[in-house]
Amino acid sequence: MPWLDPERCVLEVDAIHISTNVKRRSGKYTLTVNTAFDGVVAGCIEQHGESWLHPPMQKLLKVLNSKGYTGQKKLHFGIHSIELWDKDKRLVAGDLGYSVGAVYTSMTGFRKEGTVGAGTIQLVATCSLLKEQGFKWWDLGMVMKYKKELGAHVMSRKEFISRLHKDRDCSDVTLATAEHISAKHLVQKLRLHQQELLSSEGKRTCGGEKEDMKQSVAASATKDSHKNSTAAISSVDEED
Repeated sequence: MPWLDPERCVLEVDAIHISTNVKRRSGKYTLTVNTAFDGVVAGCIEQHGESWLHPPMQKLLKVLNSKGYTGQKKLHFGIHSIELWDKDKRLVAGDLGYSVGAVYTSMTGFRKEGTVGAGTIQLVATCSLLKEQGFKWWDLGMVMKYKKELGAHVMSRKEFISRLHKDRDCSDVTLATAEHISAKHLVQKLRLHQQELLSSEGKRTCGGEKEDMKQSVAASATKDSHKNSTAAISSVDEED
């Protein structure tokens, strides 16, 4: 379980905002998982400083990344490095995180200087991959403006723990890639899914409006029928 802030920034795997720039530039990149752990760690330290990634922690994370969890508890847990490569196979962005069941948590990440937009492309492509492989949500950690702009929402500690307990025991979810995956393909696939969701939501809304209209017409017809019946009775009374 991550250190618990009063609030966490959480991204549902189908809710990330996909900008025009991401769609246009994603064709230059590919995504991999667990193929360049040392490179991702080095990139994070280069951008953010060593901080908590001191040598003993690096060693522990690398063992968990390569061998997985070997404890006695039934725990579907893994340490992962996610890598974004440019067309010349240079590592330009990455994420260091861990999975527990169907939840992925980012610990830190990086983007090389001079690679405009690469960090956002890596986030969107990662989100698509998480959805494709069965993850339910992405814990982005502390609340920050850019995360909310990407589509993340703020979750209270109580709700976070409740959802984590519900989704942490999923055992059929694995974060892995056999080869380089086109970032453009991942972005397009997620975008298509989002469009299908919007279309489905639109049909439900339209269907609801039609049903409301039917009920309104039926109510109006019933009201008119009642008025006509009352008028007819009044007419009979007057004739009597």
